[in-house]
This record gives sequence, C-alpha cells and structure tokens, in this order.
Amino acid sequence: MPCPYYKHCGSCSYLPEDEKKAAAEKFAKVKDMLKPFKVGKCFENPEPFRYRHKVIYHFAMRDNRLIAGFHPSGSTRVLEIDDCLIQSETAVRINRDLVRICNRHHLTAYNERTGQGCLRHVLYRVSIDNKVLMCIVTATREFYGSKEILKELRALHPEIVGIDQYVQKRSTSIVIEGETKQLYGKGYLIDQLGPYRFAISSSAFYQVNPKMAEIIYNEAVDALQLTGKEKALDLYCGIGTISHFLSGKVKEVVGVELNPRAVRDAVRNAQMNGTENIEFRC
Repeated sequence: MPCPYYKHCGSCSYLPEDEKKAAAEKFAKVKDMLKPFKVGKCFENPEPFRYRHKVIYHFAMRDNRLIAGFHPSGSTRVLEIDDCLIQSETAVRINRDLVRICNRHHLTAYNERTGQGCLRHVLYRVSIDNKVLMCIVTATREFYGSKEILKELRALHPEIVGIDQYVQKRSTSIVIEGETKQLYGKGYLIDQLGPYRFAISSSAFYQVNPKMAEIIYNEAVDALQLTGKEKALDLYCGIGTISHFLSGKVKEVVGVELNPRAVRDAVRNAQMNGTENIEFRC
C-alpha cells in the first residue's frame, strides 16, 4: 500500500508498509541513545495503518481555492493531502467534505503575509467507536457562513459530536491556542482506553495511538512492581490516563497538570470511572 505523498510530505520518517524494518531501526536507535542502560523490549505497532486518532490539517489557498494538508519537513507551505494512510479514514472523509463545502461558501485561508483570510487549521479527534470532535482554528472571530457550513457537514457526518472554534490571531506555530467558542456539542469526546473511559477536550493531550498507549501504560505499571501501599505522583498528567492505570495498583495517586481544561477533564474522568483514590491539582 504505497503512499503517494511520502517523498514530498515529510511527516513520516519511515514508510508505513515496512513496519517490521521500521520497528527494528527505531529499537536500535533507542538502545544506542540510552547506553549504558539496558533496554528490554520493543513493541511493534499492532496497526501500522489508520492508527492515528488525532490529525491536524493546515489551510492554504491555491489557484483561488481552499486546500488542506500538511507542512513538508522544514517548510511552511501546505502540501495538499487527499488521504493519509496512518490517519483515521473517518477524519479524512470529513475533511474532504469540509474543504468542499467551505470552497462553495467562498471561505479563504489565512495569509500571514497579508493578514487576510479566515481559516488556519482544523483538528480532528476520533474515538474507538468512531465519534469525532472537531476544532476549527480561525484568524478572526467572524467565521462567515459557519452555521450553514457546519449544519451541512453534520448532516453528512452524524458521527461528529462536538465542534469548537479557536481564534488564533498571533503569528505562531502553536495550533490550539486563543479564544475558544463552542459551536456545537459538549466540547469533549469520550474514548475508551483499556477498562477506563476518558473525556477529552480539544486542547488536552491524549495519545494519538490509543491501542499502543494501552500496551505501554500496562507495561510501565507492571515494571514498577508496586505493592499497593505507595503514593504515586503523576506529573504532566493531562486528562489522567496514566493516573487511572496506576490507581488500581497503589494506595493514592496525585496528578499535576498546567492546562486547566485538561484538569477539568481529569476530574470528570475520575468521577465517570468511579475512581476515588486520585486527586488532581492544577
């Protein structure tokens, strides 16, 4: 399954169809970096294709039409991408329709040189049951035609459970930042990771490969050889995923996180999972 963009995109360091070779090269590189410490195991990705549950597209203009894609390595230009073999097919389909509808409504991408235009980026998060949270980043508060555009998009894709808008006026490489407006839904997505359910807001950190994350979290917790009497400190805890995987193995967990929205998600997650031995601090 060759990728037509591989030579130009720069987002993948390894060809996705050669997963075993890529895993061996990565494992050798990690062992070399961590010398003289011993590296015990290498876990191959259980799904080499369509495993990413989060994708960010950047907008640009080409021949007076809106396009969406990725930045090639070392460049700020946008390479138009119709499909990406490691991204969720659901996100890919929604993005195609979003670009098509926005073009029909004559929306334009933001141009940093001229300061003109509206759309900057769009983020998609996809849950294990194929529900989608969208976050559209604009350069202006005014998102002309948004009600009609998003109504049409939701009619085509009822799997969309939430749509946020971030107003990013600064010239920056940070995508999710700025004033937030909730355009549709509750502002978060529910996903299942192992035995736990997690609410994830658009700005919160969450592993892009949940199946691999579950393997790594369980392996890390087992490696600690816990007795059940410990008090664990989970720094940079995000929405509390690792805190929950630790909670059944220790007496108490304290999770610390800078992002207030992530902490709100973490508290909600503890309540949703009935986990009583975790405290979250912002």
